[in-house]
Amino acid sequence: MKIPNFLCPKYKCELIRLGRKNDGGYLVPKKSLAKTKIVFGFGLGDDWSFEEDFKRLSGAKIICFDRSVNLRFWFTRFCWDIIHLLLLKKNN
Repeated sequence: MKIPNFLCPKYKCELIRLGRKNDGGYLVPKKSLAKTKIVFGFGLGDDWSFEEDFKRLSGAKIICFDRSVNLRFWFTRFCWDIIHLLLLKKNN
Protein backbone atom coordinates (compact mmCIF):
# COMPACT_ATOMS: atom_id res chain seq x y z
CA MET A 1 0.00 0.00 0.00
CA LYS A 2 1.50 3.31 -1.09
CA ILE A 3 1.11 6.47 0.98
CA PRO A 4 -0.65 9.31 -0.90
CA ASN A 5 1.71 12.09 -1.98
CA PHE A 6 -0.05 14.76 0.09
CA LEU A 7 0.88 12.81 3.25
CA CYS A 8 4.56 12.49 2.33
CA PRO A 9 7.04 15.04 3.74
CA LYS A 10 8.17 17.72 1.28
CA TYR A 11 11.50 18.45 2.99
CA LYS A 12 14.06 16.37 4.82
CA CYS A 13 14.88 17.39 8.36
CA GLU A 14 16.69 15.92 11.33
CA LEU A 15 14.20 14.60 13.86
CA ILE A 16 14.77 14.14 17.57
CA ARG A 17 12.64 11.95 19.83
CA LEU A 18 11.29 13.61 22.97
CA GLY A 19 9.43 11.91 25.80
CA ARG A 20 9.12 8.29 26.79
CA LYS A 21 8.85 5.51 24.22
CA ASN A 22 5.14 5.01 24.89
CA ASP A 23 2.39 7.60 24.43
CA GLY A 24 4.52 10.39 25.89
CA GLY A 25 7.04 10.42 23.05
CA TYR A 26 7.01 12.34 19.79
CA LEU A 27 9.35 13.19 16.91
CA VAL A 28 10.19 16.88 16.58
CA PRO A 29 12.41 18.64 14.02
CA LYS A 30 15.69 19.48 15.76
CA LYS A 31 15.62 23.07 14.41
CA SER A 32 12.28 23.61 16.17
CA LEU A 33 13.95 23.29 19.56
CA ALA A 34 16.01 26.43 19.02
CA LYS A 35 13.16 28.45 17.50
CA THR A 36 10.32 27.59 19.90
CA LYS A 37 9.66 29.95 22.79
CA ILE A 38 6.32 28.59 24.11
CA VAL A 39 4.74 25.12 23.96
CA PHE A 40 1.04 24.67 24.66
CA GLY A 41 -0.09 21.20 25.71
CA PHE A 42 -3.69 20.04 25.81
CA GLY A 43 -4.35 16.69 27.47
CA LEU A 44 -1.34 16.23 29.73
CA GLY A 45 -2.54 13.43 32.03
CA ASP A 46 0.19 12.01 34.24
CA ASP A 47 2.91 11.70 31.59
CA TRP A 48 4.71 14.96 30.98
CA SER A 49 7.96 13.42 29.72
CA PHE A 50 7.61 15.12 26.31
CA GLU A 51 7.17 18.55 27.89
CA GLU A 52 10.02 17.86 30.32
CA ASP A 53 12.43 16.91 27.50
CA PHE A 54 11.34 19.87 25.36
CA LYS A 55 11.95 22.28 28.26
CA ARG A 56 15.34 20.74 29.06
CA LEU A 57 16.59 20.91 25.46
CA SER A 58 15.07 24.22 24.34
CA GLY A 59 14.40 26.31 27.44
CA ALA A 60 10.92 27.06 26.06
CA LYS A 61 8.08 28.00 28.37
CA ILE A 62 5.62 25.11 28.77
CA ILE A 63 1.91 25.80 29.34
CA CYS A 64 -0.34 22.76 29.79
CA PHE A 65 -4.07 22.29 30.21
CA ASP A 66 -5.95 19.13 31.09
CA ARG A 67 -9.46 19.21 32.41
CA SER A 68 -9.30 15.54 33.46
CA VAL A 69 -6.48 16.15 35.95
CA ASN A 70 -8.38 17.02 39.10
CA LEU A 71 -8.55 15.93 42.75
CA ARG A 72 -10.27 12.66 41.85
CA PHE A 73 -7.54 11.88 39.29
CA TRP A 74 -4.74 12.39 41.84
CA PHE A 75 -6.57 10.46 44.56
CA THR A 76 -7.03 7.48 42.21
CA ARG A 77 -3.41 7.72 41.07
CA PHE A 78 -2.23 7.87 44.68
CA CYS A 79 -4.24 4.75 45.59
CA TRP A 80 -2.81 2.79 42.64
CA ASP A 81 0.71 3.91 43.53
CA ILE A 82 0.25 2.68 47.12
CA ILE A 83 -1.05 -0.67 45.87
CA HIS A 84 1.91 -1.05 43.53
CA LEU A 85 4.29 -0.11 46.33
CA LEU A 86 2.80 -2.70 48.68
CA LEU A 87 2.95 -5.37 45.97
CA LEU A 88 6.52 -4.27 45.07
CA LYS A 89 5.56 -3.71 41.43
CA LYS A 90 7.27 -1.19 39.22
CA ASN A 91 4.89 1.62 38.28
CA ASN A 92 5.39 3.31 34.87
